[in-house]
Amino acid sequence: TRPLNDHIFGHIDTMITDENGILWITDSGANNGTLFRWSGNEGLEIYAQDLLPQEPDDPLFEENHYQTFYGIGFSHHGLPLLTENADRAIHEIAENGSSKVVYRSEPFWSPTGVYYKNGQYYIIETGYNRQHLGPRIVVTDTNFNRLHIYKIDFSTNYLE
Repeated sequence: TRPLNDHIFGHIDTMITDENGILWITDSGANNGTLFRWSGNEGLEIYAQDLLPQEPDDPLFEENHYQTFYGIGFSHHGLPLLTENADRAIHEIAENGSSKVVYRSEPFWSPTGVYYKNGQYYIIETGYNRQHLGPRIVVTDTNFNRLHIYKIDFSTNYLE
């Protein structure tokens, strides 16, 4: 990582603080998708960049300006997890800034958030196939193998 001075963000998508009070920020408008971190001691630093795929295989939306980050969570190892809709995937970002896809949504679905608790990941997904789909919650194990899919129907207040 390297410290930044007087940085101007391109397109902030989401931000979150971790349990140590570090602020994490995604910017889809900087260096083809960048994850920043900020702390009072270190200031603003680039943690990882080039995180959005240039030519995604099956994006939720074809238009590049709709291909963006949705959420930040943390793995059971404490590493940042980024959700994005270009590849409809969750990326785990290592301490050296490298990115690994750990989860990919089914066609027409995209992860918008991820949360880890008690040995399971809870992934919120929304979808689009000429009409809006979802939302739904996908529960996985620590290897991101699907255990349950819960569909949410707000019109009936029902979780299926």
